[in-house]
Amino acid sequence: MAMPDPAALAALGPGTLAAVRDAGVSPDAMQRLSLLGLAAQVRGRALMSPVGLLPRSDVADVSLIGFARNADIPVQGLEPWDPVRLGYLLYPPPNGPYAAADLGRALRQASAMVPFFAWMRARYAAGHVAQVVAGLTGWQAAPEDLQRADAQRVEMFTNRNRAWMPALEAGLAGDGPLFAGCGAGHLLGRDGIVALLRGRGWDVLPCVGDQIPA
Repeated sequence: MAMPDPAALAALGPGTLAAVRDAGVSPDAMQRLSLLGLAAQVRGRALMSPVGLLPRSDVADVSLIGFARNADIPVQGLEPWDPVRLGYLLYPPPNGPYAAADLGRALRQASAMVPFFAWMRARYAAGHVAQVVAGLTGWQAAPEDLQRADAQRVEMFTNRNRAWMPALEAGLAGDGPLFAGCGAGHLLGRDGIVALLRGRGWDVLPCVGDQIPA
């Protein structure tokens, strides 16, 4: 997440820098990550506790594309990718005031994150994905965070899900099976892919484990 700005790091003050180190962020990471990157490291430590490992940085869709290409499976994207528009929405100036405030929130919440993320892992393992999404949304209590999260939700999920429908329906209407990969957040709610497909007359059934329904 971009290189740090020395002036931005210095503006944090010695107390905040010490808190970042106490949260388990390595000196190497503090030299190569932006303020947003450091906040992600703090949250990552809590997410993986007590394992003590940070999440893999691999992007799931990139991994799936690589697998498909190695297996000679054709891949077609559902949308044109606009990294500038979506990237700025998700990652504002990585060393700006928002990033500094986000790092401060991560440090203040660090002790409470460990049991919270442990609860979310347990809920996810039990199949309660909606509870995990609701927990992540509710965790951001500041009004400005909720406003930002709502804008991100509309841009990243609502608008994109609707734009995907023509390509999905064209693939479903073709011969043979179709595999469409997306994050779990795209499946949920009245604007989710499941509801949109059912609203267009498709039967949508859950698959338990690896067992495909007849």
